[in-house]
Amino acid sequence: MPDGTDIDPPLAGLRVIDAVAGPLASITRYLAELGAVVMRAVPPDPAADAFEDLAANYAKQGLGFGLNDPRMISELANAHAVVTGPGALVDLAAMRRAKPSLVTMTASGFGTDTSFTGWQLTDPVLHALSGELARSGIRGRPPLLPPGRLATECASAQAAYVLISALYAALRSGKGSHYDFSALDGAVQAVDPGYGISGSATMGKPAHLLASDRPVRGYQYPIFSCADGHVRICLLARRQWQGMFRWLQKIMCIAKVAFLHPCHSLCPILALQGAVGNQPANNSQAAKAPEPARLVPQ
Repeated sequence: MPDGTDIDPPLAGLRVIDAVAGPLASITRYLAELGAVVMRAVPPDPAADAFEDLAANYAKQGLGFGLNDPRMISELANAHAVVTGPGALVDLAAMRRAKPSLVTMTASGFGTDTSFTGWQLTDPVLHALSGELARSGIRGRPPLLPPGRLATECASAQAAYVLISALYAALRSGKGSHYDFSALDGAVQAVDPGYGISGSATMGKPAHLLASDRPVRGYQYPIFSCADGHVRICLLARRQWQGMFRWLQKIMCIAKVAFLHPCHSLCPILALQGAVGNQPANNSQAAKAPEPARLVPQ
């Protein structure tokens, strides 16, 4: 078995120039993590959040100058793609004329020529416009905002997929292309239940047959009262189950190897019922399963 050190990553040999400011800079981070050489040009606008900027630009190489710098000419000669934000004062069409195989992308919150172009890109705005908030939280209560940057990160992953597909086509045909990527479009594809919901969350039904309102509490993942609390049924894949096991502080009574076998698709249900429902009322609180549906929205 090879140790992995002599295996090229899937995007090895590709060179990408990135000048996107803000959270969408993580688009090309995905390419860097897959082996592409991503050269980070100085964006026209400074990052508002230093930690966010560090996370979005992990694994990239800093150039120390912007796209309009004369030194960029030599970098463009070897580049396969250029990704910019809406504030970059650079002629991407001229770049493609000079190098027909070049792939270019402008990444913004709402596209460069739409009725939403001037809107501010934030996760709450993306959650609201994508329709995701219509089904987030408990029916009868205010919508529950998901934590972190779920919407923008999902949108960035969609843009990375588009960019990789475009690079594949350009390498085969020798013809580049340009993409005006909207984070709202990416969020709709990945986050909104009307488009993105799949797997066990649909309960075996096509997404368009599901209720458009938020579900009643515990509808998709029912909650049952037990001797010392509550248990919530949650059907998980093997990888998800392993993460849940670690989250529950590795309760030994659910550590059976059989639970990790792919054929035992109901193992999380059976295990959590055994860990919680069959325990005496005075047992340790650590054995109780969490009950996310009863969290109070902020």
